Amino acid sequence: MTRTQRSTDPHALIKDRSEAKNGLDKSIKKQGGGPHSWGSLKDEDAIRKQDPFVPTPISPVQLSAEEQKAKVDAINIRTGMKNGGPLDLNAIAQSSYAVSGSPPRSRNEAIPVTISSDAHTTRNADF
Repeated sequence: MTRTQRSTDPHALIKDRSEAKNGLDKSIKKQGGGPHSWGSLKDEDAIRKQDPFVPTPISPVQLSAEEQKAKVDAINIRTGMKNGGPLDLNAIAQSSYAVSGSPPRSRNEAIPVTISSDAHTTRNADF
């Protein structure tokens, strides 16, 4: 294969650094405000004026008395273990939803915390 044949081969274009890899002409300029902007700053200002961003107010989630009691019980379980009380993994697992950062998906998913006296994973915390 001669050099001329090699340079006109389609695979040679893939390796050619002077050609754009996306197949577009490299002379097309973006005419944007920065290297990664595909529009001008005037376009962005026009869009901002047409549709201004207004944040929606977030209302706090009101917990029912049952959910509030479950949360307090879960916090008390964890505080007792931190202060040297018995470590009950079953109680932690059952009450983990109450102290999670995100609210439950629906009101029907909230289950009150129940701690049975015959928990099988009890030991003294030594940390």
